Amino acid sequence: MDAVWFEWTAFILFGVVGLIVSGHALLYKREARSALLWLLVVWFLPVLGAVLYLLIGINRLQRRAQRLRDATALPPAAEQIAGEDQTELLADDDLGGLARLVQQVTGQPLLAGNHLTPLVNGVQAYPAMLDAIAQARHSIALATYIFDRDGIGDQFVHALLAAQQRGVSIRILIDDVYVRLVRGSAFKFLKAAGLNVVSFNPPVLPARLHAANLRNHRKLLIVDGQIGFTGGMNIHRPYWRPENPATAFRDLHFHVRGPVVRHMVETFTDDWYFTTGERLDTRFWGRKAPNRPDRHWRAASKPARMKPLTACGGSFWAR
Repeated sequence: MDAVWFEWTAFILFGVVGLIVSGHALLYKREARSALLWLLVVWFLPVLGAVLYLLIGINRLQRRAQRLRDATALPPAAEQIAGEDQTELLADDDLGGLARLVQQVTGQPLLAGNHLTPLVNGVQAYPAMLDAIAQARHSIALATYIFDRDGIGDQFVHALLAAQQRGVSIRILIDDVYVRLVRGSAFKFLKAAGLNVVSFNPPVLPARLHAANLRNHRKLLIVDGQIGFTGGMNIHRPYWRPENPATAFRDLHFHVRGPVVRHMVETFTDDWYFTTGERLDTRFWGRKAPNRPDRHWRAASKPARMKPLTACGGSFWAR
């Protein structure tokens, strides 16, 4: 009798835990494939599946970042630094459906008045980025997953050091996985040179084992809060082979100007604050910013050759 009671108790307990974990996955997983995978793990591995979900299935970093922002009322670092035109696209505009989708997914409005220049492969992207660093007057914010010390990375290192000597404020964020696992990372050299560089989410075991797979794959370069670069390229040797361009990795990057750079500023500000606790206000970005206007849909006249754009720059903390 006792054995039967124990079996039914365990069966009910496992069922309740499975339902709770399954409900959490369905509510909080943004991708259907991820939610389905966790449902299979939880129900085919009744005990181990729930434990695995508690350890590595919950994105605690995003929740912590939101709590930090709510608790400190962290202000947007630069409201209109990137341009005075903050015109949002009208809901019944040609791109109204896309505008609504962007607003729902990213929480950012789709703005008119942006200028976007595609940069094909490292041969176009790196010289443009290095030139922007050389022209920086106030600040440089750089987030990347990979930052090589040699090859093209050496040119970036020297450009950043030269900017620092000119009095430019610099913040560099590199994901901890590449810093730890690759000997060619520029992280230690940059730090030894006195640049303000930190690694994102170092998985100190065992306290942060649950967050070891949460990585920051953003590729952002923001100069003076007005010029932005984002896309698919890290600062990585395989993208830069001038001696044999045909063998170089192929990818796409973008040089952007306009109000979308404000979104990039806010993204970097959140990541930096989450990592270091330092709030990058408008003094860092180099220009006093007016108050944020209330967000609402209003008519927009699309400037010629200007592209609507919203925040971008690589993967979020995703599972």
